[in-house]
Amino acid sequence: MIATKQKISAYAAAFAVSASLVAGHVCAATTPDSSTLDAVPRSTVCRSATLPANIAKSVELCVTQGSMAHDIYEVRMDGTSVVKGIDDATSSGINGAYHGQPVSLKCEPVLSAPDNVSDAQIEGMRFMKPDGTREELKQLYLSLHTTETGRQCAINADANPLFTVDVRFK
Repeated sequence: MIATKQKISAYAAAFAVSASLVAGHVCAATTPDSSTLDAVPRSTVCRSATLPANIAKSVELCVTQGSMAHDIYEVRMDGTSVVKGIDDATSSGINGAYHGQPVSLKCEPVLSAPDNVSDAQIEGMRFMKPDGTREELKQLYLSLHTTETGRQCAINADANPLFTVDVRFK
């Protein structure tokens, strides 16, 4: 068990840089310093890393952004689908296995609120809460205009970090 944990810990430190275009999927390698993936509507985009061959040569996270539907998240190891699910399911985490090794994917939403709220925008909320204070109306505006702008995804093997990716939506 200790040897397995040491191997998995080594995976996290063993990212190699490479880039490729694979059968309709945009793939780019990552290192610990460059771990972003820009999701593209109605397309599958992947972020990959090379690992020591002990468990898998490569791991990739692929995101297929739906058009007015759920996004699909998939972890592939050596090209084999290991974990796959919709965005809502990944919020709490989804699990699979690769050669008997537990693999999990958890993608937490990244929310963004407007930077500046004008007095006119705040007062525009008055119809929803006529007796509301300025601060209550501002909070109402912010809650209605806060959107999910991405997801922070973590791929783990046997509860040890393998790969993290910040997925950004355009």
